[in-house]
Amino acid sequence: ARELVGASGRWGIFGHSAGAGSSLFQPGEYRLGRAAFAGGAGRIAAYASSDPLFLCSSNGDGCNQFMGLGAEADLRPILAAASPDGQETTLFASLSDAYASPKRPPKRGAFIFASDNSPAPLPNHISFLWSEVDEAMVSLLSPLIPLAKGLGLFLLDFDVYVANRDAEQTAAALVPALRRFFLSSSTTD
Repeated sequence: ARELVGASGRWGIFGHSAGAGSSLFQPGEYRLGRAAFAGGAGRIAAYASSDPLFLCSSNGDGCNQFMGLGAEADLRPILAAASPDGQETTLFASLSDAYASPKRPPKRGAFIFASDNSPAPLPNHISFLWSEVDEAMVSLLSPLIPLAKGLGLFLLDFDVYVANRDAEQTAAALVPALRRFFLSSSTTD
């Protein structure tokens, strides 16, 4: 699509899980910014772009353990320490604080759902997807969850999502912050 309208346009990119990695490392300039959900925190040390960046993850994401971060990892210290290029990552106290100020936005911002800033249960890996997608996957995969558990397979939090069904609550908190992030990048240059 960028080839059709010219590479000089104002673009933004976002992704979830493996798509979070794609949004961080996709070649090119994304002047509106790059956003990564449920998967970007562990990859920020390798992020080298000067594009604006917004990360949102959860300490309740079962994939943190899969990514080698540990089952009980608090992602905030990882984000605060990960700045090989000297850029700081602003950790927002809440999603309602993220990009809410009209002053110059931070070049890198992040929010981590944690037990001290979010009600329980914390969003899991699947919580960051559209609820209709989640429900379709649950409908298809639910009969296989007992078998997968019996075989000791990693379930990408499908079993947790079945119990919590919290995609709409997660989106209600996250989407306004994402809109403000892209808007803040569109008004600075």
